[in-house]
Amino acid sequence: LRTLKNGMKRSPATLSMYLSLLEAEIATLESKYKTAEKCFSMAIEQSASARVLHIAALAHDRFGRYYLLRENNDSGYEQLRKACALYLEWGEI
Repeated sequence: LRTLKNGMKRSPATLSMYLSLLEAEIATLESKYKTAEKCFSMAIEQSASARVLHIAALAHDRFGRYYLLRENNDSGYEQLRKACALYLEWGEI
């Protein structure tokens, strides 16, 4: 985490999506759910605007699993559908 934050000084556009995704995972582990949701959303937005499809897909995937963990199945499956569409667009599926 510290390495990513230091790297943000040199390359914020490239690393911001990774930092947001990692912060979302950490917030989830710490039961800081509002922060986790904000960070997952930021990771999705940052990776989508940079057209980094595999990270956008991963962010939707992890956000979907987060929602399923929180027993919000509708939102979880919605995020997983978006992840699948992006994985297909990227060519991974």
